[in-house]
Amino acid sequence: MTDEYNDDLYPFPPDAPRDDEDFEEFGQRGESGQLGIPEREDCDDGVIPDKTEPSDGKKKVMAPEVISMTWYLFKNYRLPMYSHVNRCLRDGSLSRLVGMPVKNRVFNRETCSFPHVAYWKIDRENFYADVQVKLQLETWQGKKEWTGYLVFWCSFEENDFVCTIETLTDQVDREDDALVLLSPYLVPYYTSKKMDEVTENIWGGLIPEALINPAARLAHELAKRMGLTIQYHPVYEHKGVDSILFFAEDDLVVGADRF
Repeated sequence: MTDEYNDDLYPFPPDAPRDDEDFEEFGQRGESGQLGIPEREDCDDGVIPDKTEPSDGKKKVMAPEVISMTWYLFKNYRLPMYSHVNRCLRDGSLSRLVGMPVKNRVFNRETCSFPHVAYWKIDRENFYADVQVKLQLETWQGKKEWTGYLVFWCSFEENDFVCTIETLTDQVDREDDALVLLSPYLVPYYTSKKMDEVTENIWGGLIPEALINPAARLAHELAKRMGLTIQYHPVYEHKGVDSILFFAEDDLVVGADRF
């Protein structure tokens, strides 16, 4: 596996042109640019059913695109990753990590790859991104492969996102730091027991009465107390399907006559 992209982490290479052809496997687009008619009537391929063309009384809303942190990281920080590795080569810190002199003149796509990224939650606004690095080394003992990690510190500051490379190291051990492993979409990996515990803490912190009164567990009220904005849009009903989860940015036709 090379640093081009990890198809288990995000669906297409970070530097690939993102036109209609990239989305052929997820559903064809119609002439208007909207997602077109699904091939299966049960809508399990995730596209909008037929008969949603714009007309009087309807409007369009923008459905946001969900991208992974890995996609964002490689799209915006791939070159700084190469630069940091080459800086470690020049200042001798890489040779100290490897335990022998490294004779490479420079690392590029042929000799340096980033096959995996692990994310670890520090707190609500900060997390680590440990980018695995594989180097093809030239040494006095011949060619060798070395694996290490570029450690990113990432933070969601007010109206900004900060991401910096802290160090290049030969190993990381986050479990001893009691950090929570995150998915590429920055969603914590929890066991069922832990999920129940977190859920109860959320209800107890925002709607305390919900802990003793199940009738008080109202999603609308919870979202309101979390500071979220709720918008209602009648979309469509199609063979029992009455909601859509979008993973690609596109226009969605809405209107009262969808039902």
